[in-house]
Formats: sequence, structure tokens, C-alpha cells
Amino acid sequence: SKLNGEIKLFTFNNTKELISEIDEAINLITEDSKEIIKNNSEVTNVITNISFINGKAIISKILYVNYKTKKIIEGYELDTNSNTYALLSSKINWDEILGGGGCPTGYSQLASCGNFSNPQTCVGNAIQTYLSANISGPGDCANVQVNVGALNTRVCGRTC
Repeated sequence: SKLNGEIKLFTFNNTKELISEIDEAINLITEDSKEIIKNNSEVTNVITNISFINGKAIISKILYVNYKTKKIIEGYELDTNSNTYALLSSKINWDEILGGGGCPTGYSQLASCGNFSNPQTCVGNAIQTYLSANISGPGDCANVQVNVGALNTRVCGRTC
């Protein structure tokens, strides 16, 4: 199935606006991810890729994965040409996604946050710090990945 239209978390005109919007967006993503993991025994991790580009924060990819069986239960990626989300096949390069258990190829780890003591603050702070250093205006571009598991949440980032 296809999801219609990009999922836009928020728009921004400058770094200050961008930073002020992060917490709410991260709360939404971490809460939804934890809910999915709780309600679906097959899913051990929910991986959400967020692109910050052209003054927008959009979800570019979302994966529901099982680390134990090394399977992707479900995955969607934004096709920027059609502006719809395409269902990803289960034959995805597992190493590329996990990058040996850490961040995917080309990304650097920004934080690993324990899920028992308010991970949203840890995740939000890591993303705010990263974006403050890498985005000075709507024309700049960065990608962030939030990988929520049962015990911790890993945050990875890369510039475009």
C-alpha cells in the first residue's frame, strides 16, 4: 500500500525555528515507535529517517524491523518524484541499514539514549546540537535517523 503525500513534521525559516520544533516532533516519533513495538511482537525496532531540507522536516523512510530474526517486517520510503511512500521490499541490504549494529553507512552516531529515563530529551538534545552545527538556513540539508528499540534509542546523522 502507498501512503499519499510526504509526512511533514514541520517547516522552518531559520535555525532557531528548526530547533524549537524538534522536541515535539521527537516526542511524537518516540511515542509512536514505542507503541508499535509494544503492540506488535514481531517488531523489535522502529527506524525513522527524517530529512531536513528546503525548510521542511519530512519523514523520508520508516522501517519496522526485527533484529533477532534480521527481518524487515514493513518499510516505506518517500519517492520524491511522486511524493508518495513506496512499500520497500524485504530484500533490503541489512548491513547497510544496521551498519554493523550501529548507524547506517555514511551516518555518524549522535547519541544512544536509554528508554527508561525519558529518551526524548536525550534524543532531542542530540538532534538539536547536530542541526545547530549543520543547518544555518532552509537551503541547508541534513538527515537524521532515530532508531527506537525496546531498551534504547540510537540517533544517527549525516549531511546531504
